[in-house]
Amino acid sequence: MAHRPQKKKNQAPLPEDEAAKTDTLDERNLVDAEKSAELSFEDRVRMYWESNQGFIIACIALALVIILGYQGLGVYQETTQRNLQSAYAAISNTAERSEFARQNSGTRLGGVAALEVADEYFSSGDHNAAAEYYSLAAAALEGNLLVGRARVGAAISVYETGDSARATALLDAIVNDNTLAQAARSEAVFHLAVNAYAEGDFESFQAHAQRLDGFFHNEIWVERLAEYRARVAQRTR
Repeated sequence: MAHRPQKKKNQAPLPEDEAAKTDTLDERNLVDAEKSAELSFEDRVRMYWESNQGFIIACIALALVIILGYQGLGVYQETTQRNLQSAYAAISNTAERSEFARQNSGTRLGGVAALEVADEYFSSGDHNAAAEYYSLAAAALEGNLLVGRARVGAAISVYETGDSARATALLDAIVNDNTLAQAARSEAVFHLAVNAYAEGDFESFQAHAQRLDGFFHNEIWVERLAEYRARVAQRTR
């Protein structure tokens, strides 16, 4: 015989005080949800600020420190540069310019001063001192258009001291340095050709002369080399 499903027994009603509590809780939750939905944007911002004001203040303080530090560094650098320019403008002789170049060897202006000192020493025939200051200038002017001129000057000064092997190595390095201006590399090839001519190495002279033809901004050096080419042509007939 099939069993009939048992009928659910009616649950006993809650006491009146428990039912009242349940109704009260439900109404309060409903009111809180309605109030939360009605919060204005200003109220939400205020609540977020009250919950996170410590973190926000710390972020603002850090940002101010970074900004003020960056601005302070800029002011310091500008002041230092102005003082350096004033000191350079006050130089009146080679000794002062030499001292300035040594004391400010890590700056572009110090490099320019070293280049001027090197030119003066070269003109006076002191090629050892010229080579030293050309090298000092080249280090300070790295990445500047004048660095090629300084390096060529150092190589020629070394050649004038009698160290042709080292001078040739320095000039070769300039010619093969693609970061340098074409004008400086053309001049270096010219000097290699002339040095080869002076040493009677006409084969190397011809090789350097042909290489010079392949450089841009070579007009002045090609023109100056024309006389040497004519002499070599006469010798090799």
